Formats: sequence, structure tokens, C-alpha cells
Amino acid sequence: MIELKVGVVGNDNAPWTYIKQRLAKEDIQITLVEFADFFSPNKALNEGKIDLNAFQHVAFLNQDIKDHGYAISPICYTYLDPIGMYSKKIRTLAELKEGDTIVIPSDPSNGGRARLVLEAEGILKIGLAKGTVPPLEDLKENRLNLKFKKVKPAETVNTLDEVTAAFVNGNYAFDHGFIADKDAVCREKLSADDLSTPFVKVLVARTCDKDKEVFKQVIAAYHSKEAADELKQSEGGALIPAFNY
Repeated sequence: MIELKVGVVGNDNAPWTYIKQRLAKEDIQITLVEFADFFSPNKALNEGKIDLNAFQHVAFLNQDIKDHGYAISPICYTYLDPIGMYSKKIRTLAELKEGDTIVIPSDPSNGGRARLVLEAEGILKIGLAKGTVPPLEDLKENRLNLKFKKVKPAETVNTLDEVTAAFVNGNYAFDHGFIADKDAVCREKLSADDLSTPFVKVLVARTCDKDKEVFKQVIAAYHSKEAADELKQSEGGALIPAFNY
């Protein structure tokens, strides 16, 4: 029996229930290692404490590699998880007022992503080419003079009593009882028909191990109809499989 340790964030870890059962029949034991934040799993993977991780999109991975020099690489696409803006004070973007404060994730990839959502909704103007993640300070037009407060991704949801609205990554929103389709003021528009987005999530291995045969079995289990069905039932239906099955 081969044991593989897979780093995940939080406890809603579709589609690993199915994958674990399937791979056990192939003499592969999957052990999930839960982390509380986005920054620890890549460090643990790079140090050899886990074998794979499954939590991040391409933009976050690229930024973390750039910042820390990690020798890790994506081995397959997994799913799309649109980021949403949540609020206890407003229900629609039309209710935003001059000078309101919006919390965004402090990491450059998700902070830039939040601003791209507001640009798509006509609230801001950034003006970068499609697929480009804007720096947090890059803003060409802000007609409501919105203020942006940067907070660690895991903590954005905890600021909703203090600010007008906050962008919260899907797993953290769901863990705090939010259903994206029902509760988000606005959401990122992502589709499995366009996987050129830097916000498609990936399964990641150490670069030196990325072609291991056992990982091909993991990918095959992940890219299955059963795994896709489990994904689509997770997080209140917010997740979109990013593979053919």
C-alpha cells in the first residue's frame, strides 16, 4: 500500500471522499492533511512533509513560487471556485456609497482578483489585458472612491461586522454558512468553457516528482464523473469541475 499525504485547506474537501475510496482499491492510501491558511500547504509540500496539495489556483501558485522560490508544479486542473463579495449591510452593488470600505484578500493574486470582479461589474476600471492579475495598487478609475482594506484571506469573512463588504474565498465563505448563489452581493464569472483564467485550481506536486506513475492514478481518479458529481454537490453548488469526464 502506497500512502500519499495531500494538503488541503479547511474541512470541505470534495471530491476526496470518492478519490480515497477508489484509490484504496488500487492499493493507494490517501491521507488528507488539513491546513488553516493558504500559505502553509506550499511550504509543507516544498519541504517534503506532504506529497501533493489541492487548494490553490494558478495565480496564487505562481505568486507563491515567485515569493519563496518553491520547486513545485501543477499536475492537473481541478475546479473553478468563483470568489464572491459578501455583506451584512448591502444586498446589491447599487447600494454601494461614496467612500465605502471593501475588504479584499491581502495576497496579491486574490486581492487583484477581487478588483477584477468589481471591474467586470463596472464599479472600477483597471484596464489590463484579459488573464492578467492587477497589482493591488493599480487602479485607473474608482468613481465611488471606495477604500480597500487588505486582510489575510482566512480572516476576510470575520470583518463583515466592521466594513461595508468583503471578498471571501469560496471555502471560507461556505465554512461560515454562506451559500454563494444566494448570499453573495456579486460573484466572479467563471466557466469551464474557458480555462485560460489564472484562477483555475490545480493539484500540485514537487517538480522533481510531478511525473510519478502514482500521481497519474490520482489524476485519473480526480478526472472522473464520480469526482465531478461530488464537486458539483459541494459548497452549495458553487464549484465547477475544470476537466472533461
